[in-house]
Amino acid sequence: METFKDLHKKIQEASLSDQDNGTPVKDLFEDFDKSQLNCLFTPDIHPVFWNLEACVTKATDSGVKISKDVQACMESLHGKKKLAYALIAPAFIGQFSDEVTPGMLRNAFKQMGFDGMVEVAVFADILTLKEALEFDQNINSESDYQLTSCCCPMWIAM
Repeated sequence: METFKDLHKKIQEASLSDQDNGTPVKDLFEDFDKSQLNCLFTPDIHPVFWNLEACVTKATDSGVKISKDVQACMESLHGKKKLAYALIAPAFIGQFSDEVTPGMLRNAFKQMGFDGMVEVAVFADILTLKEALEFDQNINSESDYQLTSCCCPMWIAM
């Protein structure tokens, strides 16, 4: 029986091939183990399972513990009724090797149940733009005054 990965590779090769061998795509599925996709087609009958032990070492060895927040987060993702985004710090790019791209990280979060990933610095940019627009609208002469506050270095430099 072929795995999902084998099937994907076979379909990809067939679609990229310059030669049309006349094999219908449906025939590529003959030896494929269809149960591998069952979790996608019937997610309600497949419980979410998180193998957290593989992610961290035991607390007795290194003192590292899994936060109780992680389990609560995973449980809330499983039963969520609204969109949920992973908010990450701008420094995330330095947390992984060069082989890990932002797209790969976004896909990992999506596989965990998040709807997407947003770098939190984007909100600082949005706030800076909003305050700059307010400043531009309200300050028309040297006698105009507006009290603003922002810790963003760019805003302070302005």
